[in-house]
Amino acid sequence: MRINTIYSMAEQDKKQQVLSYNNLKQILCSIEDNEHRVFLKTTYACVARVGEIVNGKYSSNPPLQKDNFEVTKNLLLVTLLTEKTGRIRTVPCSRIDDERQEFFKKNEAWLTEDIINYTRVFDNKVWDKSTRWGQYVFAKYFPEKYRQHIHLLRHWRASHLLSGAATGKPVPDQVVAKLGGWIGTQTLNITYDGTIIEDYVKVNR
Repeated sequence: MRINTIYSMAEQDKKQQVLSYNNLKQILCSIEDNEHRVFLKTTYACVARVGEIVNGKYSSNPPLQKDNFEVTKNLLLVTLLTEKTGRIRTVPCSRIDDERQEFFKKNEAWLTEDIINYTRVFDNKVWDKSTRWGQYVFAKYFPEKYRQHIHLLRHWRASHLLSGAATGKPVPDQVVAKLGGWIGTQTLNITYDGTIIEDYVKVNR
């Protein structure tokens, strides 16, 4: 499935126009290839750079392994090695609607259960692939002519967290920065706070 572009870079403020949460969900869930679909879902869910999921291009980061995925009753927790700093971070994703969670309370089973079911069969490395392979997979489902790059999944997830579209409640920029492995919030606020009206209204009305 391919999509028409709704992405553009606003040169005056450098903010990204964001693919809506529901549209992105529809695209990812329509991918029939299991490996491709779960790889893209994992990259998105983890606010990840592609080199944190597969073999790193600019670092010695290993690809994610089965042990990086922890499953609880309420959450899927993914532990990653941040590519630029080498810091370890853990990213949660809600399996059920849980009002007890401060931010991550909205059911994202469309992400979590697919990731859990796919990764549980591996003994070690899940995606022992290159970043070039990751970009190939992304380009297969998102039009290359619009110059879209797999890093956009990171942009979109950050914006969906900031707006609350992914979680049911807006997540503070300090929390999103930690989830994405940013040292501070400056880059996050300049580049990634590109929420769109559709997502904002659904969360805040």
